[in-house]
Amino acid sequence: MDDIPEDQQRPDERAALQDDLYAIKRQIDSGDYDAATIGARVLQRDPRLTHYPDLASEVLGNLGTLLLFNAQGEENSAEAGPMIDEAIELLNRARSMRRNAGFPTAIFDANLALAHYQKFRLNGRPGELLVGKLILDGTRASTDPDLAEWIGAIRKCFDTPTRP
Repeated sequence: MDDIPEDQQRPDERAALQDDLYAIKRQIDSGDYDAATIGARVLQRDPRLTHYPDLASEVLGNLGTLLLFNAQGEENSAEAGPMIDEAIELLNRARSMRRNAGFPTAIFDANLALAHYQKFRLNGRPGELLVGKLILDGTRASTDPDLAEWIGAIRKCFDTPTRP
């Protein structure tokens, strides 16, 4: 077993984690964001994820994105600010893990840029716009048309930045 990579030594464990991740994605697809956020928070703390950085990055990325969207719907900036800060931290960790594993990071880059845009809208600091633009500029072109459309929509936010 020493010659087999550690993440392939536990196929049942990996499958169970993937099932949990798919359940969160189904909750997102059905619009049950509160349940998805709770599920992602629980899964984020699962010690088995340390063996599967690809799955861990997906969990962190999903949780960061969920927090970002929850913050967008929050009218109280005192509550939205910490959610955006946590989203930025989680998305940064997710994209670092993916990049270190040699996987594409475009979706995490785009959502991280959006998080910095939302932070700018909250605090008015132009540095947030600069960081977001730099992240988007570094985002590699995606062959996925849906992702390219999403990145384009985020770029438009930066073209005409406004504060509420």
